[in-house]
Amino acid sequence: MAKISLNQKKEFALFFKALEKIKSPSDPREPGKLVYDLGLIVFESPLSPKTGDVYNLFPEGKTRLYKLDNPFDHERFLKELVLANREGQWFLVDCQADPSPAIIGILKQLSEDNAFTAPHFEEKELFRMELNPKTRVIFAIQTDFLETKITYPFFINIFGPIIRI
Repeated sequence: MAKISLNQKKEFALFFKALEKIKSPSDPREPGKLVYDLGLIVFESPLSPKTGDVYNLFPEGKTRLYKLDNPFDHERFLKELVLANREGQWFLVDCQADPSPAIIGILKQLSEDNAFTAPHFEEKELFRMELNPKTRVIFAIQTDFLETKITYPFFINIFGPIIRI
């Protein structure tokens, strides 16, 4: 594991602070609605810190780490996301596979409404879950993987704060 420099720790602290902020939409038709951002960590070089190094920056129990290495296993992704959300944990995704359209759909719903609906989950025809105010979703990805393997053309637009290390 690479060592995270003091400067990088400061950058991550600012990134995490930006993610923790809760905003109100400017639309007056939605009073009381809160908006949380999804975060993206882009590792610029092979010598950059890895997702495990970032995971170690969090206090124990605050974050759930998930390795996305099978693009077709959106069911496992959904289960881990629901567990993190129910426990009020941050959900750190080590992205090593192109996310399936089902995962992209969940991320898009979360970025727009702080909630998602999934079919046929937990023995329900339609499962809907609001994002816990304490939960944030962060994807961590290598820059070359982002540029060459991610097939969804607007992937980066799903996320609010983005940090490049």
